[in-house]
Amino acid sequence: MKKYFLLFFLLLLLPLKAVFAQSDGSQNNNEMKVFRIESDEVIDHDVFAAAERVDIEGTVNGDVYAAGGQVYVGGTITGDLLVAAGQINITGDIGQNLRLVGGNVTINGNVGRNVSLAAGNVDITGEGEITGGLAAAFGNLNLTSPVGKYLKVAGGNLTVANRVGGDVEAAIGVMRLTPNAQIDGNLTYWSDNRSSLDESRVAGQVYFNRTDMPARGRVRDAVGRVGGAMSVGSFIFTFILGLVFLWLFPKFTRKTVGVLREQPMKSFLWGIATLFIFIFVFIVLAVTILGIPLALLLAFLYGFASYIFRIPVIYFAGSWLMQRFGDEEREILSLTAGLIIYWILILLPVRMLATLVVTFMGLGAAFLAFRKKQPAASATARGRKKA
Repeated sequence: MKKYFLLFFLLLLLPLKAVFAQSDGSQNNNEMKVFRIESDEVIDHDVFAAAERVDIEGTVNGDVYAAGGQVYVGGTITGDLLVAAGQINITGDIGQNLRLVGGNVTINGNVGRNVSLAAGNVDITGEGEITGGLAAAFGNLNLTSPVGKYLKVAGGNLTVANRVGGDVEAAIGVMRLTPNAQIDGNLTYWSDNRSSLDESRVAGQVYFNRTDMPARGRVRDAVGRVGGAMSVGSFIFTFILGLVFLWLFPKFTRKTVGVLREQPMKSFLWGIATLFIFIFVFIVLAVTILGIPLALLLAFLYGFASYIFRIPVIYFAGSWLMQRFGDEEREILSLTAGLIIYWILILLPVRMLATLVVTFMGLGAAFLAFRKKQPAASATARGRKKA
């Protein structure tokens, strides 16, 4: 559910600027609703694309970050591919890792390293090959491609119809091994009922764990072994959303980061104040029948702001870390470093505290940045950059 929540917010930003990219100008649609790299194009650097439809038929010598309603990749990507979309179709070759979050996913190409995905329906066909391992969270997964290493999954229905070169760990509703399946390692699965499996398809041992009511902790443990596919999906979505935010609102981001540098405590306190203001206004509106729709709209806007304004805080944390190591401030590296710091914190027992601090600081800094005059903010940003 969380991946669809994040997808909604990302797509909400797309109409503001339908397509953005650091490529050699691949947009062919006058309304800027389609991003396309033609089959004869060769891009020698990373590509960032957000549109209603993304088509990559050419060659990208670098990483690709794509978001939209539909993403189709039929070309060659020598680096990583990270995608957040409703419909994802991969028929080309990916040189490194493949990270996907979407509704319906089809993979029909070769992947040089590992695949991590979170989706509703997944079809990985036999014409391609995953050299590394596969970690996935899904509703339905049909796996007919060979997987070179491990398979770690959590979902509803799983069908394995090809070779898996390592161990298989699955927290699953129903699992099926076809006559073409071959698991070179052990098979460990958690389910309500034992599946009718042809255990001759497994070279190692088969371990079944029943997920009855007193043993739900074992289900959570199994899902944890999946490698955090859903967390990986959320990480990817937040990263892509951060790229969109930085691209669309660079001046506002600089202003907000400047406020965080100068007034971190004031930002935090103002963020807490916004919560009380929201509660007060919501109650005032909700007590009347006519005000209920406005109260719901206000709740939606406050929730949206609470999530989106975390990005400047995450970026600020990453830029601070880069400066500590003596590196110059670069947007993508700063965002990545900050997001890693944030994700580490929310995986620790301090998750709630970290989330509240980041949220309130983001809300407060954004509020103060809106109030701050542009010339003063620009001067502050320049001064900090020189320092």
